[in-house]
Amino acid sequence: MIDYQPMPPEHLFAKLNEALRGIKEQRMPSLRIAHDVERREFELDYSGGTINLKTSDGSSVHPGIRHIAGFWVKMLKLPCSPASLEKLHARLVPSEKPRLTLSPIYLLMTVKAMVGRPTHFDWPEDQSTIAWLKVAFEDLDGEAAAYPEITLEYEEGLRDHRADLELLLDKTSRYWSHFCGFAAPWFVDSGVTHLEMVVPLMEPDHPYLGGQAS
Repeated sequence: MIDYQPMPPEHLFAKLNEALRGIKEQRMPSLRIAHDVERREFELDYSGGTINLKTSDGSSVHPGIRHIAGFWVKMLKLPCSPASLEKLHARLVPSEKPRLTLSPIYLLMTVKAMVGRPTHFDWPEDQSTIAWLKVAFEDLDGEAAAYPEITLEYEEGLRDHRADLELLLDKTSRYWSHFCGFAAPWFVDSGVTHLEMVVPLMEPDHPYLGGQAS
């Protein structure tokens, strides 16, 4: 087997930091921008492409908060592509702390690093594989904690490629875990407690990865 050594996520993020230094980049605001409309506690549930909002006392959510919540979810989904945001839950409580921001480039490059299968995999054609990514976030006395999980879903024809699947799981887990730890303060500042994404794992010659369409 070829010795496959992908770039460690720490090195990827270090290169991104160096490349972005001095550049005026776009930043994703915390969901707390919704409190510019009305400072009250609310919960956001996103699932199956639908956003549901509710307040602790059951009263109506301000239309402005609904608008901002929709914008914020769309903003988060953009750098996920070709991955898809499946579920998200957030509980937002008013706070006097400064709001945090996050560059979308870290999510975009993490997804891009995860989607490509190693070039030496000799897999049967038309065998799809996806990574189901989950993470829970928690505020531990002012410190943001992340608890990432990942499972691979693959077709029957790949069951004999256990070593390749374990390598793929290890690679994807390292990138996902590193991103979750890096971005945990921003997600916690946004009140996010749970998030799920699905990432398609593509063959190296896929057009998204610079290959030629067949």
